[in-house]
Formats: sequence, structure tokens, C-alpha cells
Amino acid sequence: METLIQSPLNQVSEIQLTYNSVIKPSQRPKIEQSIDVYTLLINNWDPGKIDFIEHFKIMLLDRANKVLGIMDVSTGGVAGTVAD
Repeated sequence: METLIQSPLNQVSEIQLTYNSVIKPSQRPKIEQSIDVYTLLINNWDPGKIDFIEHFKIMLLDRANKVLGIMDVSTGGVAGTVAD
């Protein structure tokens, strides 16, 4: 029977991503039209940076098209941002 050699590469920590909402599902905004997305995102942007810094954000929805949250994925410079 083979035995595994314990090395530092075999010992890593587990990372867990959790989501805890403080907003009740009945109070979440519902997306019904594209203007709803625009309104929520424009209110979530920094008005002093929207014209000259590239941002990549995502809006997370549940199955009923209610907004779970908005997350900043990447912020770049004046010419672009990297999203992987």
C-alpha cells in the first residue's frame, strides 16, 4: 500500500463564500424592464468617476428577477478594465 508524503503543498485552507441578506425578499427590487436595471446601476455608481474610469459590475438576480445584490468585479483605468 502506498503512503502519501505530507508536504506543505498538501495542506491548504478551505475558502467559503457566503451570502447573508439583511433585506427581506418582499422588499427586494424586481427587474421588469431594462430601465429598472439602468436605474439601480446608475444609483450604485460613483458619479464623480463614471465618465473617466472603467468599471465592470454584476447584478445578481433570483428566479423571480428580484435583485440579490450588485458586485464590483473589476475597476480599471481610462481605457478599459480586465474581467476574467
